[in-house]
Amino acid sequence: MVKYENGVLYKGEWVKGEEIWEGNGILVQLDESVYEGQLRRGKPHGHGRMIFHNGNVYEGTLVDGQFKGQGNYTWADGQVYSGSWRHNE
Repeated sequence: MVKYENGVLYKGEWVKGEEIWEGNGILVQLDESVYEGQLRRGKPHGHGRMIFHNGNVYEGTLVDGQFKGQGNYTWADGQVYSGSWRHNE
C-alpha cells in the first residue's frame, strides 16, 4: 500500500514503469471514502464499489470516475436506487 503526501492511500495494480493506477485496486480518499474495483489511467473505470464516509454505497459501472451505466446506490438509511446512471445522475 502506498500513502501519498496528501493522505490518499492506494493498493493495487500500476502501469509498468509509471505511477498510474491501472487494473484492480483499492483507493482510500481524504474524506475516508473507499473505492474498490477497476481503474484506468488513475481513475475508477469499469466495475467497482464506492463506500462513502456517510455510509452510502454505490456498486456498478464507472467511467472516468463517474457513475455511468448500470448500478445500485444504497443510502445509509436503507433506501436503494437500482438502474441506469449517466454523469453521476
